[in-house]
Amino acid sequence: MVGSSVGKKFLIQNSVISKVPLLAPNVDWVSKGACLTIQKVAGKTKLIVNPQTAKALSIEVPEKYLPNTEFFAQN
Repeated sequence: MVGSSVGKKFLIQNSVISKVPLLAPNVDWVSKGACLTIQKVAGKTKLIVNPQTAKALSIEVPEKYLPNTEFFAQN
């Protein structure tokens, strides 16, 4: 179920409705509305955040993590 687009949409929508942040397995999920994912890039840990979802869940990235955070731009 999780690998299907229907399952992904269901989990993302219900996490936002329930106000429970969803730690996504990859950037594709963040592009679809999941709150964030964590990636290892060149030996550094990087947060990829969907700013609209984070705002809806009242989540702010602490200042000390901002240098390692990328905010996903939605069209």
